[in-house]
Amino acid sequence: MLSRNAHDGLIQRAFESSADIEGFLLAVLPEPIGRSLRPGSVKLIAPRRTGDDLRSLLPDFLCTAEIEGSEMLVGLILEHQSEPDPIMPLRMLGSAVAVWRQHSRQPAGSTDGTRLPPVLPIVIFHGARPWPGSTDTLSMVELPAELRDKYVRFQPRSEFLLVDLSTIADEQLRGAAMSAFARLALLLLKYGRSDDLLDRLRSLGALLAQLSQAPKGWDAIEVLLRYVMHVAAKTTTEELGEALALSLGNEGREVAMTLAEKLIEEGEKRGLELGEKRGLELGEKRGKELGRREALREAAPRLLARGLTPDEIAELLGASSNEVREAIDAAEK
Repeated sequence: MLSRNAHDGLIQRAFESSADIEGFLLAVLPEPIGRSLRPGSVKLIAPRRTGDDLRSLLPDFLCTAEIEGSEMLVGLILEHQSEPDPIMPLRMLGSAVAVWRQHSRQPAGSTDGTRLPPVLPIVIFHGARPWPGSTDTLSMVELPAELRDKYVRFQPRSEFLLVDLSTIADEQLRGAAMSAFARLALLLLKYGRSDDLLDRLRSLGALLAQLSQAPKGWDAIEVLLRYVMHVAAKTTTEELGEALALSLGNEGREVAMTLAEKLIEEGEKRGLELGEKRGLELGEKRGKELGRREALREAAPRLLARGLTPDEIAELLGASSNEVREAIDAAEK
């Protein structure tokens, strides 16, 4: 299963600048809202983190923006989903309330806490099919038909803006006023699970070449490639390398191969660390054995994808062929 951290890391990197957030908003906001946003006015600010129950609910991104000629505080709640969540409207309402609760905690004597800033909750959806659920909390409230007219106005109502990447044209994302990395990140989120991911990657050659010329561009390409390797587990390193070589030359092929080796080493290290940690409870010998198994589970499927046979993997990792096959079977479940 794909690690949620892979998605989180990509989203955090894609929206780490005010300019990229503004470019994203201008590209995806409904026209009436987008027209009211003054270009160049979005400024990313750090939310005030707290130690209480608000911490897990606060958005990752808070901005000031000039809307309709007035500067406002806008809370961008950028949740990404690969599968529909039927209670997403409720979750987003909780995030909006967390922004307001934090804003209301002003110093004694201040009147700022009595005025609440507007909040714009956004869900970026990158599932295989269009979002099937509602975006409105009111749709979750069960009221008998005969009582609805009387009580519906007392129900908390909140709606979030759904940005379903499957419904947005590639040209719209390619042409967004964002960095090459941010545009590539959105396009890879859109096509990460598609069967033609390699073809899509080849079609992004111009953006990849542009990114490679930017400061620390190759580091950014590695971040994108890590995500691709997490998503496209059945795609071999050689295939990825060839796809990158079309736009980036031999250096693109080499970065794919080097990253594959690095991921294998990281997997082995994580497995050993996990085993040693468990060893504190289960005994050192058993802990090391668990670590060895975790390392095999991480490394064996990657080596298999690169074309090695189970026997060759066993010899390389110092394990038996049966252990390697069990690790591969376990990773595929």
